[in-house]
Amino acid sequence: MKIDVEDTISHIIDGNLTAAKILAGYQIDFCTEGHKTLKDACRDAGVPARRLVEKIKAAEQSHEQLTAVASMRIDELTRFLEKHYHSSTSESIAFIKTNLARVVRVHGRKHPEQEQVNRTFAALTARLTVQMQHEAFILFPYIREMVKKGKRINTSIYRSAKSPIREMISDHPAQDESLRKLDDLTHHYHVPADCSCNAFRITYAAMKDLEKELRMYRSLEDDFLFPRALEMEARFNMATWEVHC
Repeated sequence: MKIDVEDTISHIIDGNLTAAKILAGYQIDFCTEGHKTLKDACRDAGVPARRLVEKIKAAEQSHEQLTAVASMRIDELTRFLEKHYHSSTSESIAFIKTNLARVVRVHGRKHPEQEQVNRTFAALTARLTVQMQHEAFILFPYIREMVKKGKRINTSIYRSAKSPIREMISDHPAQDESLRKLDDLTHHYHVPADCSCNAFRITYAAMKDLEKELRMYRSLEDDFLFPRALEMEARFNMATWEVHC
């Protein structure tokens, strides 16, 4: 998307979540300042407008370059998931929570379903956050250590990667139920006709985008990372068994 400093904030964030998140990071309120040009909003916030435009463009290009992931080595894939999905998911969760709280505060009386949206989103992301922490501190290092040493790794945490992987996969139905509930409560993420608030629009767009990201994230793990990790572990276990026979 081509961005000009004379564009209004509302125009820039229209369909551009990357820009909305970056603007929010610089304390530019796209809800109350949507009518301002980027130049004026940046001036008021004390932020160089040209630098902000460059940052938005760089972030968009980085997003477009995340391709051919499935062909990565298994240890590289764990690092990719941490760097891109763990990081971006955590940022998106924080971004949505902040704006969802505003939606509830400003529009909750007229749209009481937003309280339920808030609770459902909180439950979904609480489980997701625990899973990402488990992966970052336990499962992914275990997989990388197996790749590095080329053999079975003894750990006091669990006897096999099957245990945490099975637990993560078993949580998918609950995640799917939460996602379905959010989709129903938001009427497929369509902003109510009587609300033209940027915060409402951006929050729903960010939630829809997060769902898409989560499904891609799960596909990379369920279809590529987890099966390859279990196959590698089984191969190393067989090699260890043969040595001791």
